[in-house]
Amino acid sequence: MTGRSKAGGKSAKRANRKTPKPKRRVGSPAVARTSAKGKVDDVQQLIDERDEALEQQTATTEVLKLISSSPDDLQAVFTTILKNAVRICDAVFGELYRWDGEAFQLASMYDTPRLFLEERKSAQLIRPRPNSITGRMSPMLRSNLGI
Repeated sequence: MTGRSKAGGKSAKRANRKTPKPKRRVGSPAVARTSAKGKVDDVQQLIDERDEALEQQTATTEVLKLISSSPDDLQAVFTTILKNAVRICDAVFGELYRWDGEAFQLASMYDTPRLFLEERKSAQLIRPRPNSITGRMSPMLRSNLGI
């Protein structure tokens, strides 16, 4: 390619300038593995969330079937709710209490250890101390429940 020189108007050869292509950065294998692992982790998280949602939906369905088949049997409903809650939460055991306006009354137990079982059976009503968390919660419970 030719062009005019600035110095005297004579033609001068101009170097063929090509714009260099940007170098493609190829990530190291460790980077590639990390991003692939990240995708695998994302997929696994979605699978776990789906499985948890299905488990909760199954538990809800079980409780609703029980309520519709025997609406007067609260004990069976409480036991089913507690059994499902223990399973979903991967807990060892569970206890469900009802608030009667003054005290918590044991409504249901599931897989409760023997020592806890003996203690809870002897004191089925639990009156919260005023300065405890449940005691401070009591006035709020009363007002929300209209008691």
